[in-house]
Amino acid sequence: MKAVTKPKEVAYESKWEQQYAMVLDLLVRSGAIEAYWYQPVKIILANRTTYTPDFLIQDKLGNLEFHEVKGYKRDDAMVKLKVAAAVVPWASFKLITDVKGMAYVSREI
Repeated sequence: MKAVTKPKEVAYESKWEQQYAMVLDLLVRSGAIEAYWYQPVKIILANRTTYTPDFLIQDKLGNLEFHEVKGYKRDDAMVKLKVAAAVVPWASFKLITDVKGMAYVSREI
């Protein structure tokens, strides 16, 4: 997989996702993270139920984190995040909220 380095060329589903991609782009350029990808995988949660995380982040040690960007917390989204974290134990999951400029709030799932 190739890292996204120009967030404006990707068709993001929301402005919050686009803003967060700009934050991730700066983190790649500064060397804080190795790479990130936008909606790179679809995780099967159950029969006819899938979840597509917004971002997959690879840190400098090769560890992987899925980040979900939400401007508001919906119960169904939280359930999917928790189930995905159980289905994919080799990666961590974070909920990203309150993206404002280059600042954001994250919560480990």
